[in-house]
Amino acid sequence: MHAAIAKAKKGSNHQGNVLTSDGVHMNPEGNRMMATGVLKAFGLNAKQLKKAQDSWSKPVAPAGH
Repeated sequence: MHAAIAKAKKGSNHQGNVLTSDGVHMNPEGNRMMATGVLKAFGLNAKQLKKAQDSWSKPVAPAGH
């Protein structure tokens, strides 16, 4: 997490939280980082991780459609 924060802040003038909305609860970028870590822990390979990450950027259809 520290590495992700340092990378996000490097070369930017970003102030405040990078991966959280309030210093505790993850924002969407923090959720993606945490989900990637969980999937790696489950043993997904690079191709599987990329497929999952690509799907996160697609809009979700509303329920019932």
